[in-house]
Amino acid sequence: MTPPAAENEAGLVTATYRRHYDIALDDGEHVACVLKGRSLQIAVGDRVEIQRTDDGGAIEAVNARRNLIYRSDAFKEKLLAANVTQIAGVVAPDLSLDEELINRWMIAAEAADCRFLLFANKTDLPEFAELRTLSRRTPRWVMRSSSSPPSGKAHRRCRGSRTSIRCLSASPAWASRR
Repeated sequence: MTPPAAENEAGLVTATYRRHYDIALDDGEHVACVLKGRSLQIAVGDRVEIQRTDDGGAIEAVNARRNLIYRSDAFKEKLLAANVTQIAGVVAPDLSLDEELINRWMIAAEAADCRFLLFANKTDLPEFAELRTLSRRTPRWVMRSSSSPPSGKAHRRCRGSRTSIRCLSASPAWASRR
């Protein structure tokens, strides 16, 4: 007589490595999983159902997504994150500022019904004044200035209980799907 099949367990995808995934189960345990079949596409932030195996688990199903953030070019697209509530861009005055890229980040955030934050670092450089002027011309920017990345209370205040994705000014094209 074969033993009854174990029930699926719910979890959150916390990392992806090609066809291998780290899943944080609802009870806090972390399980290394593989994708069962090839028809599912998985992104960090997805809620999934897994079946335990001898060496970890297998992802059986992906729950409905609130939204999906991906990057694409003329040839392909890559899933980046699912169920995101906030997109944070990071720019620096010593790099050539690509306003079009920042606008794409903002459009992706709006399309995914996410809050958008723009962090500018290296406030001690003279070129920082140009960033501040640009942020005043673009009222949708939320400008956070610091010489170093936010940490401690400042970081928690910006992040709160949101699920975030960070974009660096050298990043490729971004888009969003609901």
